[in-house]
Amino acid sequence: IRAAMPITNTELADIGAKPEDSHDERLRAGALILASVGIGLISFVWVITYLAFDEPLAAAIPATFQVVTLVGLVVLARTKRFDVFRTTQLTCFLLLPALLQVALGGFAASSGMILWAVMSPLAALAMLGVRRSLPWLVAFFLVLAVLTVLDPALVDGDPAELPGPMSIQALLERLQIDPRVVAVECDRVVIKRARHADTMVTEGA
Repeated sequence: IRAAMPITNTELADIGAKPEDSHDERLRAGALILASVGIGLISFVWVITYLAFDEPLAAAIPATFQVVTLVGLVVLARTKRFDVFRTTQLTCFLLLPALLQVALGGFAASSGMILWAVMSPLAALAMLGVRRSLPWLVAFFLVLAVLTVLDPALVDGDPAELPGPMSIQALLERLQIDPRVVAVECDRVVIKRARHADTMVTEGA
């Protein structure tokens, strides 16, 4: 019966707990480990989905998180250095969504993947308190600013010649692109999928 019961935060914290750790420290450690393991399991869905849509670079990013988390847990169990595990996970929470947004082609194409990175300063706040979590909040806004500057270059892509005016739907069919996995912009405005058939694309658009 005991084996069938869900694992608690305290039990997870025991992976890297030291005898002198307080109850609150064990709870915070367990929460971060539980979140990391949960995200790692969910990442299987993202890896399979991106591979199914022929996006191996995008698939490699959540797979990297899985590897980093697994290695981190093994190291934590051996060294009891929770501070190293915590810093590694917070860094992954911050940078991997940014890299995934770049791989997918910017804010619109990735549906604002960088928003997942807000987990980094929020987790830091829970783990470290207000003052010690401020650098993580600053780092989040710096990464957000960099992605904002880079976004036009990520969106534009390579120029291509069209045989003549055609609808967005016809263009996507010509390029063999599934309209469910891309966002189409014209003059910096995202065109809704329902308007793909009647929105025309011409040279220079």
